[in-house]
Amino acid sequence: MFMRKLPSWCRALVALLSLAAMTLLFVMPAAWVCTWFGWLPRAQLLPAIMSGEAAALALIAVSVALFGRLYCAVVCPLGIAQDVARFPVKFFRLKGLPIVGWVRYAVLAVFVIGAILGFTGLIAPYGIFARFLTVGVMREGDPSVALVVWALALFAFVLVMALFRARWWCNQVCPVGTFLGLFSRFAVFRPRIDGVKCVKCGLCAKACDKGAIRVRDDKSVAIDHSKCVVCLDCKGSCRKEALKWR
Repeated sequence: MFMRKLPSWCRALVALLSLAAMTLLFVMPAAWVCTWFGWLPRAQLLPAIMSGEAAALALIAVSVALFGRLYCAVVCPLGIAQDVARFPVKFFRLKGLPIVGWVRYAVLAVFVIGAILGFTGLIAPYGIFARFLTVGVMREGDPSVALVVWALALFAFVLVMALFRARWWCNQVCPVGTFLGLFSRFAVFRPRIDGVKCVKCGLCAKACDKGAIRVRDDKSVAIDHSKCVVCLDCKGSCRKEALKWR
């Protein structure tokens, strides 16, 4: 099917174009930029929820149902920025940060409570990216020193963590990623392991630096589809063709 034939560089290219367009909207909001890319902020999950963008929400829901966390792969600017930061050290063996499963669900619960009380932007991925550019870089609205420091420090923290574990923020803290992960495990097209063909070599787990594929104590391979951000890095890693997108 579609995901089976799509090379990883195509996903990366679309993601980079999306990140570039989103950045232009903040640093150079010219008329032509807004005309061509003005829809991108409305396609972000939380802004779409808050503004009632039914079409955007429907599109995100369909993409999750079909392909899992494709939204994280090609739409979320903070997630894509982590991929960019990670790329220079991707092929070096840095000590990976752990991902504790219950933490992300606890953060999601706190975030939902905060949203009900009216506090939604502190750790929302789009909010972090937007604050970094508008407050930290462009200094719009004459922000206070504390706000500038917060905007720059949090964005830098997310990128630094990505050096040690790809998409660590996405799979450990981000409430949007956790929320989408609840449904992505049931996606129609997702990576699957053929237990008959698998020889337990662990090559697919090494290819997945997000921690979505791991080798159990008995050497069997397991995929946590809630953590898979559809980067497609695992495609082609299995020499026995035991891992396929289907």
